[in-house]
Amino acid sequence: MNAAAPLRILCCSSTLEGGGSERQMAALVRHLDRSRFAPEILLLHRRGPYLSEIPSDIPIHCYDESVPPFRLNWPGRVRSSQVKYIKRILRERRIDLVYDRAFHMTQIVAPAANSLAIPRISTIVNSPQADFLAYEKKYLWLKRRFLASAYRTATKVVALSRGLAVELQRYYHVPSDKVQVVYSPIDQDDILAKSHEACPDLDSPNCQLRIICVGRLCEQKGQIYLLEAVKQLVHEKAIIPHLHMVGDGPLKGKLIEYCRENQIQSHVTWHGFLSNPFPLFQRANLLCLPSLYEGLPNVVMEAMFLGLPILATDCPTGPRELLGDDRFGKLIPVRSASAITEQVVDRLKNPETWLKRAELAKEVVKERHSLQHWLSVMQELFIRAVQEGKRP
Repeated sequence: MNAAAPLRILCCSSTLEGGGSERQMAALVRHLDRSRFAPEILLLHRRGPYLSEIPSDIPIHCYDESVPPFRLNWPGRVRSSQVKYIKRILRERRIDLVYDRAFHMTQIVAPAANSLAIPRISTIVNSPQADFLAYEKKYLWLKRRFLASAYRTATKVVALSRGLAVELQRYYHVPSDKVQVVYSPIDQDDILAKSHEACPDLDSPNCQLRIICVGRLCEQKGQIYLLEAVKQLVHEKAIIPHLHMVGDGPLKGKLIEYCRENQIQSHVTWHGFLSNPFPLFQRANLLCLPSLYEGLPNVVMEAMFLGLPILATDCPTGPRELLGDDRFGKLIPVRSASAITEQVVDRLKNPETWLKRAELAKEVVKERHSLQHWLSVMQELFIRAVQEGKRP
C-alpha cells in the first residue's frame, strides 16, 4: 500500500435525512484525516439536512440523478439497476474500500463490492431482527438469506453495541471474528456550543415538568405511548407537563389527531426536525425515549452529556447498555404508558435521585463516546480492512 496516496473510501447511505445514522455518516466524512483518506459519498436520493454539512470538495454520487426512472418495472429491476450503478462508481473512482450503514444499503452494496473484490465494512445500527421485520414485507426468507451472506462476506461488520453484535451473530449467523463493536460518538464540543443558543419559551401555562422526545415519528419510536402517558398525567394525575416533540415522520398526523381527541394538544409542541435541539435539552427536565427497539440511540448519549435526566424503554439493545442498569437513567418496559406516567411522577417527587443519576451519566459519556476516540478506531479499522483485502 502506497502510504503517500490517500485511501479512496466510498461511504454509502440511502439519504442524508435527519437520523442518527446519517448524522454520523456526515460527521465521519467531515472529520476523516484527509492526508490518509479521500472520502466520497454515494446516495440513492440526494436529500436531507446533513447535505449542508458535507465539505464542498467531497464528491457526492446520486443514483436518482444518474439513472432515469423506468417506464416499466418488475420485481428486482430497481435493485439490479442500483447494483450496476454502484459497480460503475467503484470502477470509475478506483475505490479502495466501501463503507455502508443500515441493511437497506448493505443489500445493494454487497453484490457490487463483492463482484469487484473490493473490501467492505457494513454497519448494524438497529436490532437486526426487529429492523428487518419492520421494513421487509415480501420474500422474507430469501432476503434474510441474502443479507446473511452479505454480512458474512464483509471484511468486517461494525455493531454499535454489544447487544447488537450478539443479535447479529444469532440472527444472521455471522462469525464472531467478523464483528467489531464500535460505540457511536457524539461531537461534544459542537453540542456544548449549540446548547447555549437561544430557545423560545413554548411551555404550557403553569407547566410543572418539561419533557423532550427526539426521534423520527414512526412505529419504532413508540411516541404513542408517551402521548398516552401525557393524557394520564393531565386527566388522571392532575399534573401539568409540557412535551416537546422533535422530529418528523409518517405518523405525525396520527399522533397530532390523538392529542386533539384526548384534549392534550395544549400540552404538546411539535417542533419538526431541528438541526439544533440542544437548547431544548438545556431547558428540559426529562428526556423520554419510548422506543420499541433501538441500536445505540444518539439522543440518549447527547442527553447524558448535557446532564439531562433520562427515562428510556428497556428494549432488546441499546438503552440498557448506555444507562448501566438504571445507574445513569431509568429503564421501563416497552409499550407501557402507565410505566412512563409512574416515572414522570417520581421525577417530580424525587428530583435529587434523578439529578444524581444524570451527573454520573455525564462523566461516563464524556470518556466513552468522544468523537476523537471513535475517529481513531474507525480510521484504523479502514486501514486494516484495505490491508486484509490486498493479501494474496
